[in-house]
Amino acid sequence: MIMKPLRQLTRYYSGQQTDRFVKSPPLGARRLAVLIVITVFFLSFLPFEFFNQLFESRYAKQGIWLILIFSSLLIAIPQVREADYWSPSRQLLWASYCCLGGYAAVYAIFSPPLLNYNQLIGMALLVPVFSFLGLAVSRWKATVLYAILGMTAIYVAIAVIVAVSGNAETDSHGFRPLIPSALLELKPHYQNATQHIVLFSLLICFWLVRSISRKWLQALLILAAAVALFMATQFGGRAALISVVLAAFFQAGIRIVQALMQFRTARERLPAITRPLVGALLFTVVVVAPLVVTDSPALFRLSVAYNSMSSDLGAGEFTEATDPTYRKRLFTLAIQEWLQNTRTVVIGNGPQTFNDAFDGQPGEWYYPHNLFLEALAEYGLLGLSLIIIPILVLAWAVFKALKYSTELKVDQLAMLTTTAFYYSIAMVTGGLHSMWVLVFLTAAALPSNSR
Repeated sequence: MIMKPLRQLTRYYSGQQTDRFVKSPPLGARRLAVLIVITVFFLSFLPFEFFNQLFESRYAKQGIWLILIFSSLLIAIPQVREADYWSPSRQLLWASYCCLGGYAAVYAIFSPPLLNYNQLIGMALLVPVFSFLGLAVSRWKATVLYAILGMTAIYVAIAVIVAVSGNAETDSHGFRPLIPSALLELKPHYQNATQHIVLFSLLICFWLVRSISRKWLQALLILAAAVALFMATQFGGRAALISVVLAAFFQAGIRIVQALMQFRTARERLPAITRPLVGALLFTVVVVAPLVVTDSPALFRLSVAYNSMSSDLGAGEFTEATDPTYRKRLFTLAIQEWLQNTRTVVIGNGPQTFNDAFDGQPGEWYYPHNLFLEALAEYGLLGLSLIIIPILVLAWAVFKALKYSTELKVDQLAMLTTTAFYYSIAMVTGGLHSMWVLVFLTAAALPSNSR
């Protein structure tokens, strides 16, 4: 099973069977897509450290990741060598991300006191590589979505096992087991756990249910999504719960635009506009209801009681978990850093300067918790423009797809909703250190026939 793909790869890179390889890759298009999804989400999704002590080693996990990246590239490169594959939109998107990676590398290399290898690898290496991998699987969106759904299911299973065991209590940082055991020592970080469980529900509700026809299976999947959403409310993460509501209304907006372009009369447009709005509102109720009826850590962190609690703390005790103005203060400081002078407005202060500028301040100040403000503070307008251009390319490609077909396929709509979900999270808790997921999704979400 392994030797055959290796032999085919050897023949391809030695100049033999070029055409045959492109038409029929050794792993198959679907397996290649799954491999690339695992590669991209390895650090964020797959909690291997929960199952094997070896993976608690940072270098073991990074080594496996590098092997996955190399394997994905080795197989993906021939798939994008077709003459008609590199449309102008794909070229512009990848060129922007390559320029961003090069800009970050130059800035890091010529600022030795601020050199940060993790930032250098994450921006200079992973941004161009993962945008390339996203483009390589942009034609197989259903397979990509199934792979992401499968990995999010791992977190759902972990949360359910720990919660129903009866030996766990909840706090603002997730499930805390009371009785140590090999199983109950699983403690997924509340932000990651909430993101992945909510995404599991999002993909089921907005993609998988619409992709199947059997009513009983649809009902079963909706029930599974509801249970997963309930589990997510028992973690302390707020960003994912807010973002999933925004993603619901984003998808409703896309469907409304489709209706406006497809139908001409008010009689036809009204039900087509009403249905997605009602669906988004109902989905919002499903998300919010468990927060209200249970003593949810997420609700606690958003409540008035939480605000009053923080006022009793001393100046040195403000942290993200206790300061309700934490995000606002971070955003303000990032803008101040950006607006220092003309040079910082244009090219920023350099990588990791936000952390260095506010070293010693109360709270976790190492990044602004907003991808775009962090880009402004550290890379200026030039760096931000290289992040915005691919988003505009994607938006333009989707607009053209709607213009010529007036309707997006279910897989395309689900991929766009997933991408919007992650961009919403990036606005309130994301940063450049984990940008590779957004880069991959932006590239993979391009319509298959985009020009």
